[in-house]
Amino acid sequence: YVRFVTQHTNEPAEINNTDLTYSSQSLTADGKSYVAASFPVTAAGLPAKDGAAKMKPDKYKQFSKDYSSYSKTMLKKLNAFSDAAFKPSLTTLDKISEGIWVQ
Repeated sequence: YVRFVTQHTNEPAEINNTDLTYSSQSLTADGKSYVAASFPVTAAGLPAKDGAAKMKPDKYKQFSKDYSSYSKTMLKKLNAFSDAAFKPSLTTLDKISEGIWVQ
């Protein structure tokens, strides 16, 4: 069972509450089926939407250039959050994901 919070984008974008997703992946108890689930999540302190698209070209160019550093900073910030800091809580989403049955 693996679970994580992620954001998929095609270009450098601010981590935000519109695109943030909880994802879980596992195998059934018999190991015969792969189960994946994803749910939107939000976290306090993140922007509601990606603001990168509204940046002036020179500012976006700098943001893109520094994206690796930005990503590392945001990773530390997100990793410091408790499960309850996300809405819905990661614990709740874990329970939902673990309750998925394949017949």
